[in-house]
Amino acid sequence: MISGHGLFLVCVSLLAAWVLAWVPLPGLWAFGRPDLVALIILYWAYRHPDRIGVLAAWGMGLVTDLMLGTHLGTHAMAYAIMTYFLLNVQHRFRLYGMLQQSLVVFLLTGIAIMVRHWINQLTGVPARDLMFMLGAFGSALFWPFVRYTLDYMGGRTL
Repeated sequence: MISGHGLFLVCVSLLAAWVLAWVPLPGLWAFGRPDLVALIILYWAYRHPDRIGVLAAWGMGLVTDLMLGTHLGTHAMAYAIMTYFLLNVQHRFRLYGMLQQSLVVFLLTGIAIMVRHWINQLTGVPARDLMFMLGAFGSALFWPFVRYTLDYMGGRTL
């Protein structure tokens, strides 16, 4: 069970990520937007895999689908798969340096983005080009900030 402070920190970090996901970005900046909800899910699954797992990621993805108005289950499936892969390599992930962790985050968020676009293709929403993959690059660049910020706020000690 997550303590009162820990549950508050998880909720605040997710709420902040959802609010920032609503903020529109102009032009090409929108393509490189880091998936903050995915980064928050990855952080909590990395720090507390016994408390935040695939089912929690699926639920957070469902809320993201409802909030963004995407097809129901799109983000849920992508975040669940992403979290599953992270939990399979979590012991190695903890030993990696920040650059290696960022590379793994790039791969995991890239998988999540590809799953979302695959589902969109199945439902009739065409992808014009591969610019949508810039979000994985933005997420990898933003990972150190998310990790150090949440560690500083007490995420490590829940």
